[in-house]
Amino acid sequence: MAPVTLPEDLQANLSLLVTQGTPVVKEFCRLATQYFRQEVKPKVFSSAATKLGVQPSQVTNPFRTGTRFYHEFWV
Repeated sequence: MAPVTLPEDLQANLSLLVTQGTPVVKEFCRLATQYFRQEVKPKVFSSAATKLGVQPSQVTNPFRTGTRFYHEFWV
């Protein structure tokens, strides 16, 4: 299988994770798994954004972009 190159918009959306510690990345992965299995309530994203000191869109965008990428690439 050829290496997967992430689209630039997904790379930009995920760049927030580069500056975060392991606990934040683990939580992001947990939420990503939940996001693929069922709906994640907006309050969860707002809470995460508050804890990170960023806008809610900076938390929700990686999930939305990642989901689009997943469906385009693997489905």
